[in-house]
Amino acid sequence: MQTPFVQINKRAHKRWKRQHPWIYRSDIQKVEAVSGDIVNVFAPDKRHLGYAFYSEKSEISIRRVSRDQEPPNDETWRARLLQAQARRERLLPAGTSVYRLIHGEADGFPATIIDRYGDIFVIQTLCPSSERLRDLLVELLKEHFSPRAIVERNDGKVRDLEGLPRRKGVIYGELPAVMEIDVDGLQCSFEPLEGQKTGAFLDQLTTLRRCMEFVPSSQRVLEACCYQGWFSCHAASRLPDGGSVTAVDISKSAIEVLRRNAALNDLSSKITAIGNNVFEQLRAFDRDNEQFDLIFLDPPSFIKNRSAKEAGLRGYKELNLRSLRLLPPGGILVSSSCSYHLDRETFWGLVQEAAADQHMDVQLLDIWGQGPDHPCMSNFSESDYLKTLVLQRLS
Repeated sequence: MQTPFVQINKRAHKRWKRQHPWIYRSDIQKVEAVSGDIVNVFAPDKRHLGYAFYSEKSEISIRRVSRDQEPPNDETWRARLLQAQARRERLLPAGTSVYRLIHGEADGFPATIIDRYGDIFVIQTLCPSSERLRDLLVELLKEHFSPRAIVERNDGKVRDLEGLPRRKGVIYGELPAVMEIDVDGLQCSFEPLEGQKTGAFLDQLTTLRRCMEFVPSSQRVLEACCYQGWFSCHAASRLPDGGSVTAVDISKSAIEVLRRNAALNDLSSKITAIGNNVFEQLRAFDRDNEQFDLIFLDPPSFIKNRSAKEAGLRGYKELNLRSLRLLPPGGILVSSSCSYHLDRETFWGLVQEAAADQHMDVQLLDIWGQGPDHPCMSNFSESDYLKTLVLQRLS
Protein backbone atom coordinates (compact mmCIF):
# COMPACT_ATOMS: atom_id res chain seq x y z
CA MET A 1 0.00 0.00 0.00
CA GLN A 2 1.38 3.42 -1.00
CA THR A 3 2.30 5.76 1.84
CA PRO A 4 -0.04 8.78 1.84
CA PHE A 5 1.65 11.92 0.57
CA VAL A 6 1.07 15.50 -0.49
CA GLN A 7 3.25 17.59 -2.77
CA ILE A 8 2.99 21.36 -2.27
CA ASN A 9 3.71 24.23 -4.66
CA LYS A 10 6.42 26.89 -4.42
CA ARG A 11 4.25 29.37 -2.52
CA ALA A 12 3.38 26.75 0.09
CA HIS A 13 7.02 25.66 0.31
CA LYS A 14 8.01 29.23 1.23
CA ARG A 15 5.28 29.20 3.87
CA TRP A 16 6.56 25.86 5.22
CA LYS A 17 10.14 27.19 5.41
CA ARG A 18 8.87 30.21 7.34
CA GLN A 19 7.55 27.63 9.84
CA HIS A 20 3.86 28.46 9.42
CA PRO A 21 1.99 25.23 10.32
CA TRP A 22 -0.84 25.52 7.77
CA ILE A 23 -0.95 24.92 4.01
CA TYR A 24 -4.11 25.75 2.07
CA ARG A 25 -5.92 23.55 -0.43
CA SER A 26 -5.13 25.89 -3.32
CA ASP A 27 -1.40 25.27 -2.76
CA ILE A 28 -1.57 21.50 -3.08
CA GLN A 29 0.14 20.30 -6.26
CA LYS A 30 -0.46 16.57 -5.94
CA VAL A 31 -2.10 14.34 -3.34
CA GLU A 32 -2.43 10.64 -2.73
CA ALA A 33 -4.26 10.51 0.59
CA VAL A 34 -7.66 10.59 2.27
CA SER A 35 -8.94 12.81 5.05
CA GLY A 36 -7.47 11.86 8.38
CA ASP A 37 -4.18 10.53 7.03
CA ILE A 38 -0.88 11.64 8.46
CA VAL A 39 0.89 12.36 5.18
CA ASN A 40 4.43 12.74 3.95
CA VAL A 41 4.90 16.27 2.70
CA PHE A 42 7.08 16.89 -0.35
CA ALA A 43 8.47 20.09 -1.85
CA PRO A 44 7.96 20.97 -5.53
CA ASP A 45 11.35 19.35 -6.26
CA LYS A 46 10.17 16.19 -4.41
CA ARG A 47 12.40 16.69 -1.35
CA HIS A 48 10.84 15.27 1.81
CA LEU A 49 9.82 18.05 4.22
CA GLY A 50 8.12 16.21 7.07
CA TYR A 51 4.67 15.02 8.15
CA ALA A 52 1.28 16.63 8.48
CA PHE A 53 -2.41 16.08 9.14
CA TYR A 54 -4.42 16.02 5.90
CA SER A 55 -8.01 17.15 5.33
CA GLU A 56 -9.90 16.88 2.05
CA LYS A 57 -12.76 19.27 2.82
CA SER A 58 -11.18 22.10 4.78
CA GLU A 59 -9.49 25.07 3.14
CA ILE A 60 -6.64 24.22 5.52
CA SER A 61 -5.54 20.99 3.87
CA ILE A 62 -2.22 20.53 5.67
CA ARG A 63 -1.45 21.02 9.36
CA ARG A 64 2.20 20.41 10.07
CA VAL A 65 3.05 17.72 12.63
CA SER A 66 6.84 17.59 12.27
CA ARG A 67 9.81 18.24 10.02
CA ASP A 68 11.31 14.86 10.90
CA GLN A 69 12.28 12.06 8.55
CA GLU A 70 10.40 9.48 10.61
CA PRO A 71 6.60 9.55 11.04
CA PRO A 72 5.06 10.27 14.46
CA ASN A 73 3.94 7.29 16.52
CA ASP A 74 2.17 6.71 19.83
CA GLU A 75 5.32 7.58 21.76
CA THR A 76 5.59 10.88 19.89
CA TRP A 77 2.16 11.89 21.14
CA ARG A 78 2.87 10.65 24.66
CA ALA A 79 6.06 12.70 24.83
CA ARG A 80 4.33 15.83 23.53
CA LEU A 81 1.50 15.47 26.05
CA LEU A 82 3.92 15.11 28.97
CA GLN A 83 6.05 18.00 27.71
CA ALA A 84 2.96 20.21 27.57
CA GLN A 85 2.10 19.26 31.15
CA ALA A 86 5.67 20.00 32.29
CA ARG A 87 5.49 23.47 30.72
CA ARG A 88 2.25 24.21 32.58
CA GLU A 89 3.71 23.05 35.88
CA ARG A 90 6.60 25.45 35.42
CA LEU A 91 4.64 28.49 34.25
CA LEU A 92 1.30 28.39 36.10
CA PRO A 93 0.74 29.14 39.80
CA ALA A 94 1.62 26.21 42.06
CA GLY A 95 -1.30 23.90 42.71
CA THR A 96 -3.35 25.11 39.73
CA SER A 97 -5.70 22.40 38.51
CA VAL A 98 -7.75 24.41 36.00
CA TYR A 99 -5.94 25.11 32.75
CA ARG A 100 -5.54 24.25 29.08
CA LEU A 101 -3.30 21.21 28.81
CA ILE A 102 -3.10 21.07 25.00
CA HIS A 103 -3.45 24.20 22.88
CA GLY A 104 -3.46 22.86 19.34
CA GLU A 105 -0.53 23.59 17.04
CA ALA A 106 1.38 25.47 19.76
CA ASP A 107 1.71 22.20 21.71
CA GLY A 108 2.34 19.98 18.70
CA PHE A 109 -1.25 18.66 18.43
CA PRO A 110 -2.84 20.38 15.43
CA ALA A 111 -6.55 21.15 15.75
CA THR A 112 -6.69 19.53 19.19
CA ILE A 113 -7.75 21.01 22.53
CA ILE A 114 -7.57 19.42 25.98
CA ASP A 115 -8.77 21.46 28.96
CA ARG A 116 -8.39 20.33 32.54
CA TYR A 117 -10.87 21.04 35.34
CA GLY A 118 -9.30 19.17 38.23
CA ASP A 119 -9.91 15.49 37.56
CA ILE A 120 -12.27 16.19 34.64
CA PHE A 121 -10.75 16.59 31.17
CA VAL A 122 -12.50 17.99 28.10
CA ILE A 123 -11.30 17.10 24.60
CA GLN A 124 -11.95 18.75 21.24
CA THR A 125 -10.70 17.07 18.06
CA LEU A 126 -11.32 19.54 15.26
CA CYS A 127 -9.95 17.92 12.10
CA PRO A 128 -10.09 14.35 10.71
CA SER A 129 -6.52 13.41 11.71
CA SER A 130 -7.05 14.75 15.22
CA GLU A 131 -10.26 12.73 15.34
CA ARG A 132 -8.25 9.58 14.63
CA LEU A 133 -6.05 10.39 17.65
CA ARG A 134 -8.99 10.73 20.03
CA ASP A 135 -8.92 7.21 21.45
CA LEU A 136 -5.16 7.33 21.95
CA LEU A 137 -5.48 10.65 23.77
CA VAL A 138 -8.09 9.14 26.07
CA GLU A 139 -5.75 6.25 26.89
CA LEU A 140 -2.83 8.60 27.54
CA LEU A 141 -4.93 10.77 29.86
CA LYS A 142 -6.10 7.69 31.75
CA GLU A 143 -2.53 6.44 32.10
CA HIS A 144 -0.87 9.68 33.21
CA PHE A 145 -3.61 11.73 34.92
CA SER A 146 -6.11 9.22 36.39
CA PRO A 147 -9.15 11.30 35.40
CA ARG A 148 -12.55 10.93 36.97
CA ALA A 149 -14.16 11.68 33.62
CA ILE A 150 -13.24 12.64 30.07
CA VAL A 151 -15.75 14.69 28.09
CA GLU A 152 -15.89 15.20 24.34
CA ARG A 153 -17.02 18.67 23.20
CA ASN A 154 -17.08 18.23 19.47
CA ASP A 155 -20.26 20.19 18.87
CA GLY A 156 -18.78 23.33 17.28
CA LYS A 157 -19.40 24.68 13.78
CA VAL A 158 -15.75 24.26 12.83
CA ARG A 159 -16.30 20.51 12.47
CA ASP A 160 -18.79 21.20 9.66
CA LEU A 161 -15.94 22.70 7.64
CA GLU A 162 -13.98 19.48 8.09
CA GLY A 163 -16.87 17.21 7.12
CA LEU A 164 -17.07 15.84 10.67
CA PRO A 165 -20.30 15.21 12.62
CA ARG A 166 -21.03 17.29 15.68
CA ARG A 167 -21.28 15.42 18.97
CA LYS A 168 -20.67 15.74 22.68
CA GLY A 169 -20.79 13.45 25.67
CA VAL A 170 -18.86 11.63 28.37
CA ILE A 171 -16.42 9.21 26.72
CA TYR A 172 -14.77 7.90 29.89
CA GLY A 173 -15.82 7.73 33.53
CA GLU A 174 -18.75 9.58 35.02
CA LEU A 175 -19.41 13.23 35.74
CA PRO A 176 -20.30 14.17 39.34
CA ALA A 177 -23.83 15.36 40.03
CA VAL A 178 -22.47 18.76 41.10
CA MET A 179 -19.59 20.17 39.07
CA GLU A 180 -17.58 22.66 41.08
CA ILE A 181 -13.88 23.36 40.96
CA ASP A 182 -11.46 25.34 43.10
CA VAL A 183 -10.26 28.37 41.13
CA ASP A 184 -7.63 30.28 43.09
CA GLY A 185 -9.37 29.65 46.41
CA LEU A 186 -13.02 30.05 45.34
CA GLN A 187 -15.50 27.35 44.39
CA CYS A 188 -16.76 27.86 40.85
CA SER A 189 -19.37 25.94 38.89
CA PHE A 190 -18.63 24.87 35.36
CA GLU A 191 -20.61 23.02 32.70
CA PRO A 192 -18.39 20.90 30.43
CA LEU A 193 -21.33 19.63 28.38
CA GLU A 194 -23.33 22.84 28.07
CA GLY A 195 -21.12 25.85 28.77
CA GLN A 196 -19.19 28.05 26.34
CA LYS A 197 -16.06 26.52 24.82
CA THR A 198 -15.25 23.53 27.06
CA GLY A 199 -17.20 24.87 30.04
CA ALA A 200 -15.40 28.12 30.87
CA PHE A 201 -13.13 30.78 29.39
CA LEU A 202 -9.82 29.44 30.65
CA ASP A 203 -7.86 31.82 28.42
CA GLN A 204 -8.88 34.70 30.73
CA LEU A 205 -7.64 33.20 33.99
CA THR A 206 -4.29 34.99 33.72
CA THR A 207 -6.11 38.28 33.14
CA LEU A 208 -8.34 37.56 36.15
CA ARG A 209 -5.29 37.04 38.36
CA ARG A 210 -3.53 40.16 37.12
CA CYS A 211 -6.63 42.33 37.56
CA MET A 212 -7.07 41.48 41.21
CA GLU A 213 -4.38 44.01 42.19
CA PHE A 214 -6.79 46.79 41.19
CA VAL A 215 -9.74 45.55 43.28
CA PRO A 216 -8.79 46.59 46.86
CA SER A 217 -8.77 50.26 45.79
CA SER A 218 -12.09 49.98 43.90
CA GLN A 219 -15.38 50.65 45.68
CA ARG A 220 -17.49 49.85 42.63
CA VAL A 221 -16.54 47.15 40.12
CA LEU A 222 -18.33 46.30 36.86
CA GLU A 223 -17.92 43.10 34.86
CA ALA A 224 -19.52 43.52 31.42
CA CYS A 225 -20.16 40.26 29.53
CA CYS A 226 -19.58 38.39 32.76
CA TYR A 227 -20.64 34.89 31.63
CA GLN A 228 -20.63 32.76 34.82
CA GLY A 229 -18.95 35.42 36.92
CA TRP A 230 -15.59 33.97 37.86
CA PHE A 231 -14.09 37.48 37.67
CA SER A 232 -17.02 38.97 39.60
CA CYS A 233 -16.70 36.45 42.43
CA HIS A 234 -12.94 36.87 42.76
CA ALA A 235 -13.33 40.64 42.72
CA ALA A 236 -16.10 40.49 45.34
CA SER A 237 -13.84 38.43 47.62
CA ARG A 238 -11.22 41.22 47.57
CA LEU A 239 -13.38 44.33 47.79
CA PRO A 240 -12.73 47.04 50.36
CA ASP A 241 -15.35 47.56 53.07
CA GLY A 242 -18.61 48.68 51.54
CA GLY A 243 -17.55 47.77 48.02
CA SER A 244 -19.79 46.12 45.42
CA VAL A 245 -19.65 44.31 42.09
CA THR A 246 -22.16 44.63 39.25
CA ALA A 247 -22.17 41.85 36.63
CA VAL A 248 -23.93 42.04 33.25
CA ASP A 249 -24.59 39.31 30.70
CA ILE A 250 -27.34 38.68 28.15
CA SER A 251 -27.48 34.94 28.92
CA LYS A 252 -30.04 34.09 31.59
CA SER A 253 -28.48 30.68 32.15
CA ALA A 254 -25.03 32.26 32.68
CA ILE A 255 -26.51 34.72 35.19
CA GLU A 256 -28.05 31.80 37.11
CA VAL A 257 -24.68 30.07 37.30
CA LEU A 258 -23.09 33.34 38.44
CA ARG A 259 -25.62 33.61 41.26
CA ARG A 260 -24.88 30.02 42.20
CA ASN A 261 -21.16 30.76 42.27
CA ALA A 262 -21.75 33.83 44.43
CA ALA A 263 -23.82 31.78 46.89
CA LEU A 264 -21.20 29.02 46.99
CA ASN A 265 -18.66 31.54 48.24
CA ASP A 266 -20.98 33.59 50.49
CA LEU A 267 -20.67 36.59 48.18
CA SER A 268 -24.29 37.12 47.12
CA SER A 269 -24.67 40.33 49.12
CA LYS A 270 -21.74 41.91 47.28
CA ILE A 271 -22.75 41.07 43.69
CA THR A 272 -25.64 42.47 41.66
CA ALA A 273 -26.29 40.36 38.56
CA ILE A 274 -28.13 41.91 35.61
CA GLY A 275 -29.40 39.95 32.62
CA ASN A 276 -29.36 42.38 29.71
CA ASN A 277 -27.74 43.26 26.41
CA VAL A 278 -24.42 44.89 27.32
CA PHE A 279 -24.83 47.79 24.87
CA GLU A 280 -28.24 48.65 26.32
CA GLN A 281 -27.06 48.27 29.90
CA LEU A 282 -24.00 50.49 29.47
CA ARG A 283 -26.24 53.18 27.96
CA ALA A 284 -28.61 52.82 30.94
CA PHE A 285 -25.73 53.19 33.40
CA ASP A 286 -24.65 56.33 31.54
CA ARG A 287 -28.15 57.83 31.61
CA ASP A 288 -28.27 57.21 35.36
CA ASN A 289 -24.84 58.78 35.87
CA GLU A 290 -23.46 55.56 37.31
CA GLN A 291 -19.69 55.28 37.71
CA PHE A 292 -17.34 52.39 38.41
CA ASP A 293 -13.75 52.45 39.65
CA LEU A 294 -12.83 49.25 37.80
CA ILE A 295 -14.46 47.82 34.68
CA PHE A 296 -13.66 44.46 33.14
CA LEU A 297 -14.96 44.28 29.56
CA ASP A 298 -14.73 40.96 27.72
CA PRO A 299 -17.28 40.78 24.88
CA PRO A 300 -17.64 37.87 22.46
CA SER A 301 -15.81 38.08 19.16
CA PHE A 302 -17.38 40.72 16.92
CA ILE A 303 -15.10 39.87 13.98
CA LYS A 304 -15.49 36.21 13.05
CA ASN A 305 -14.06 36.78 9.57
CA ARG A 306 -12.65 39.58 7.41
CA SER A 307 -16.06 40.50 5.98
CA ALA A 308 -17.31 41.31 9.50
CA LYS A 309 -14.39 43.59 10.36
CA GLU A 310 -15.95 46.99 9.65
CA ALA A 311 -19.09 46.31 11.70
CA GLY A 312 -17.04 44.61 14.41
CA LEU A 313 -14.73 47.60 14.80
CA ARG A 314 -17.76 49.85 15.29
CA GLY A 315 -19.04 47.49 17.99
CA TYR A 316 -15.74 47.40 19.85
CA LYS A 317 -15.40 51.16 19.66
CA GLU A 318 -18.88 51.77 21.02
CA LEU A 319 -18.45 49.34 23.92
CA ASN A 320 -15.15 50.89 24.92
CA LEU A 321 -16.52 54.42 24.53
CA ARG A 322 -19.50 53.56 26.74
CA SER A 323 -17.20 51.96 29.32
CA LEU A 324 -14.83 54.94 29.40
CA ARG A 325 -17.79 57.24 30.08
CA LEU A 326 -18.54 55.22 33.22
CA LEU A 327 -15.07 55.74 34.72
CA PRO A 328 -14.30 58.56 37.14
CA PRO A 329 -10.86 60.16 36.84
CA GLY A 330 -8.41 57.51 38.02
CA GLY A 331 -10.78 54.68 37.09
CA ILE A 332 -9.41 51.62 35.31
CA LEU A 333 -10.80 49.80 32.29
CA VAL A 334 -9.52 46.32 31.49
CA SER A 335 -10.73 45.73 27.93
CA SER A 336 -10.30 42.47 26.02
CA SER A 337 -10.90 41.28 22.48
CA CYS A 338 -10.75 37.65 21.37
CA SER A 339 -10.99 38.50 17.65
CA TYR A 340 -7.93 37.30 15.75
CA HIS A 341 -8.79 39.77 12.96
CA LEU A 342 -8.39 42.70 15.41
CA ASP A 343 -4.68 43.21 16.08
CA ARG A 344 -3.24 45.03 19.08
CA GLU A 345 -2.36 48.21 17.21
CA THR A 346 -5.85 48.56 15.73
CA PHE A 347 -7.48 47.76 19.07
CA TRP A 348 -5.48 50.44 20.89
CA GLY A 349 -6.18 52.82 18.02
CA LEU A 350 -9.95 52.48 18.27
CA VAL A 351 -9.83 52.98 22.04
CA GLN A 352 -7.83 56.17 21.48
CA GLU A 353 -10.49 57.29 19.00
CA ALA A 354 -13.20 56.56 21.56
CA ALA A 355 -11.34 58.60 24.20
CA ALA A 356 -10.81 61.48 21.77
CA ASP A 357 -14.51 61.49 20.88
CA GLN A 358 -15.19 62.08 24.59
CA HIS A 359 -12.42 64.70 24.97
CA MET A 360 -10.87 62.34 27.48
CA ASP A 361 -7.22 61.62 28.31
CA VAL A 362 -6.43 57.95 28.86
CA GLN A 363 -3.21 56.16 29.80
CA LEU A 364 -2.29 52.73 28.51
CA LEU A 365 -0.91 51.00 31.62
CA ASP A 366 -0.32 47.56 30.13
CA ILE A 367 -1.20 45.22 27.31
CA TRP A 368 -1.12 41.44 27.30
CA GLY A 369 -2.47 38.36 25.57
CA GLN A 370 -3.67 34.93 26.62
CA GLY A 371 -1.98 33.06 29.46
CA PRO A 372 0.94 30.60 29.26
CA ASP A 373 -1.43 27.63 29.00
CA HIS A 374 -2.71 29.16 25.71
CA PRO A 375 0.70 29.84 24.14
CA CYS A 376 1.23 31.73 20.91
CA MET A 377 3.42 29.99 18.35
CA SER A 378 6.18 31.76 16.46
CA ASN A 379 5.39 32.46 12.79
CA PHE A 380 1.73 31.58 13.44
CA SER A 381 -0.11 34.85 13.95
CA GLU A 382 -3.45 33.01 14.08
CA SER A 383 -2.48 31.71 17.53
CA ASP A 384 -2.21 35.27 18.88
CA TYR A 385 -5.93 35.96 19.17
CA LEU A 386 -6.57 37.39 22.65
CA LYS A 387 -5.46 40.87 23.56
CA THR A 388 -6.18 42.91 26.67
CA LEU A 389 -5.63 46.63 27.24
CA VAL A 390 -5.34 48.07 30.76
CA LEU A 391 -6.37 51.72 30.66
CA GLN A 392 -6.69 54.50 33.22
CA ARG A 393 -8.79 57.60 32.75
CA LEU A 394 -6.96 60.82 33.59
CA SER A 395 -9.63 63.44 32.91
